[in-house]
Amino acid sequence: MVSFIARFLEHTAKEDDVCKRYTPIAQTAPGIWGATRDGVLLCKTIDHYFQGVVDDRVLHIPDADCTLLADQMVDNLNVCINSCRAIGCEAVSVRPLDFFANKVGKIAEF
Repeated sequence: MVSFIARFLEHTAKEDDVCKRYTPIAQTAPGIWGATRDGVLLCKTIDHYFQGVVDDRVLHIPDADCTLLADQMVDNLNVCINSCRAIGCEAVSVRPLDFFANKVGKIAEF
């Protein structure tokens, strides 16, 4: 399951200029966590398959040489969770802190 998720995310990332920096994604739980923890790749993946659901203007995109602050990551992850709800996913018990706590199993369920 983990390797499938990693390959799926990597496939999408290769098609987006912003997300190319997240590749290659290691086919392990920590690899997925590292690539998705700031929410950018997840939001871009949702928008790739459901165009127009995520407004890129609300995303915090990190510069090539730095990472996002924790509150910026939380904002991105909230956009991701709300976008999932908008397309019909039941993201009832998933919170941004689950991503920070590396709860990959819980995240994969949603």
